[in-house]
Amino acid sequence: GDLGYILSCYADFASAEKYSREVIRRYPEFFPAVVTLGRVQVAKKNYREAETVFREGLSRFPDEPILLYSVALSLIAQGRAADAEPLAVKALAGKNPDPGFLVLQAVCRASASDLPGAKKALEAAISRGYSNAAGLRSEPLFAPLRSIPDFETIIAPKKGA
Repeated sequence: GDLGYILSCYADFASAEKYSREVIRRYPEFFPAVVTLGRVQVAKKNYREAETVFREGLSRFPDEPILLYSVALSLIAQGRAADAEPLAVKALAGKNPDPGFLVLQAVCRASASDLPGAKKALEAAISRGYSNAAGLRSEPLFAPLRSIPDFETIIAPKKGA
C-alpha cells in the first residue's frame, strides 16, 4: 500500500508529503506516490503546488487518467476552468474513459457560461454511470454545475436503476 496516502487520510500532511517525496525519489515509476503528494497539496489548499506536482507526474506518465483528472481539478480550483477542459477532452479520448471526465467537462463549460454544452456533458456523465449526486451538489469545485437548467432532475436517481 501507499503509506503516504494512509498518512494523508489522518491529516498528517507533513509526514505524507515527506514519505511521498522519498518514494518518488526512490521509485520514480510509482505514480501513485505522485498522486498522493498532489492530493496532500490539494488538502492543504495549495492548488498551484498541486498543479505543479500533477504536471510533473504527467510529464512522466502523459496518458495516466488520474493525473489528467487531478491536474484538471487543480486548475478548476485556481479558477482556470478553460485550461482544464483540454485535459478532460484528452482523457475522454482514451480507452474506457471514466464518466468523471464528463463531469469535469461540464464544470468547464458551465464556468464558461456554455450551459447547453455543460448540460449535455453532465447528462452524458450520468448516462455512463456517474452516480455521486451528493458530491455534485456539495463539492465547491462543482458549483458551476448548479447553474445548469434542470440540474436536480439530471442528477436524480432514475427509477429502476
